[in-house]
Amino acid sequence: MFRLCRSILLVAILSSCLPEDSGKVETDATTSDITTGRIETRAPRQIPELILQSRAFNEAPMLKQRVEAGDLPPVSERLPENPLVIVPVDTIGTYGGTIRRALTGDIVQTAGVNKTLSENLMGYERPLPDRILNNVSETHWFEDEGRVTYFKVRNGIKWSDGHPFTVDDILFWYYDMRVDDDARNSAALESVWTVDGKPIQMEKVDDLTLKVISPKPLGRVLQAFCATVSAYPEHKLAHLHPRYNPSSDYQTFRDSTTSAQLVMAPGLPRISAWVPVQWERGQRIIYERNPYYWKVDTAGNQLPYADRFEFNVIQDTQVILLKFMNAEIDLFGRYSQSSMLQMLKAGERNGKYKIRVTGPE
Repeated sequence: MFRLCRSILLVAILSSCLPEDSGKVETDATTSDITTGRIETRAPRQIPELILQSRAFNEAPMLKQRVEAGDLPPVSERLPENPLVIVPVDTIGTYGGTIRRALTGDIVQTAGVNKTLSENLMGYERPLPDRILNNVSETHWFEDEGRVTYFKVRNGIKWSDGHPFTVDDILFWYYDMRVDDDARNSAALESVWTVDGKPIQMEKVDDLTLKVISPKPLGRVLQAFCATVSAYPEHKLAHLHPRYNPSSDYQTFRDSTTSAQLVMAPGLPRISAWVPVQWERGQRIIYERNPYYWKVDTAGNQLPYADRFEFNVIQDTQVILLKFMNAEIDLFGRYSQSSMLQMLKAGERNGKYKIRVTGPE
C-alpha cells in the first residue's frame, strides 16, 4: 500500500499489521527498542544519555501552560522511568497543529481508528513491520520451552488521567471483557487466545509483571500482543461490571464497551498518543494529545508532535481523494488504490505532498 503525507509525521507511533514471530528470546529494552525502519532519517539515532539521566525532557507548549497553571505535574514526573525512545522517520518534529484524516464511517470503521491510536505490550517496527519490539512491555522472556511467557511493563506508565497502568488493567481486559462470555460483545473469544478450545491463562506476578501460561508452546503470543488493544482502565470500567458491582448488569456493560465506545467516546482514559475529546456521530471524532504519553524522540521531546488528531467522516472514497489533493486532509492511505497512483504522482511532482511506500495496513 502507498501512503501519502502532506508533512513529515512520526509514523513510528502508528499501528499496522505484523510479521511472523522471529522466535528471538533476547528482549532486554535498550536502544535496540528504537524504531528506525528503512527510511534514512536526519534525526539523531540515539538519545543523549544525559537527557535520560537528568530527565530533562521537553513538552508541548499547551502542556507546559497546564503545568505552570498547576493542572499537571512536570513532564519528568509524567513520563515513565524508562520511556520508549522513537527515532523519527525523517527529522525531529515541531509541536503543534492538527492531523486531519478521513473515514468512510465512524461506528463501522473503528478498526481504522484503532490501527492509528492503539498501543499494546508489543509492537511492530516502523515504518515497515520487519521485527516485533517491546512497546508497553520493557522486556519479555520465555520459560518452560515456550509454554510460559513473562512481560515486564515499563515502570511509571500512566493512563491519560494520570492513574497508574498495571497488570490489573490487562487482566481486567482479558478475563472480564474477553473470556467472560456474558461481558464480551463478540460471539467467541479470539482463537489466538485459546489452545485446544480453552483460554490460555494469565496471572499477575506483581503490578508490572504478567505471566502467560499455555499447555503448548506460545508460538504466536508476541503477535497476539501486537494487536489493537490488550488493556482497559479497570478503575474506570469495573463499576459497570456485575462481577464488581452487583447493581449493574451485563447489558449495561456491553453497551458501554462496544468497540466504538471504547475508542471514540470522550471520558475513557487511554495510553495512546491522543485521547478523544469530541465525537459528533456520523461527522467527526476529535482527539487531543495525551499529557501522560510515554514515548519521546531522540532529542528528548515527549511525543506526539501534533496537538490534535481529527477524523472526518466522508463516505465516498473519491471525495476523500479530492479533499486530500485540495489540502483539506493531511494523510491519505487507508482508501488508496493503485488506480489513483498516476493522478497522485502528478500532484507529488507539483510539490503538494509526498508518497511513501509502507507495509500493509
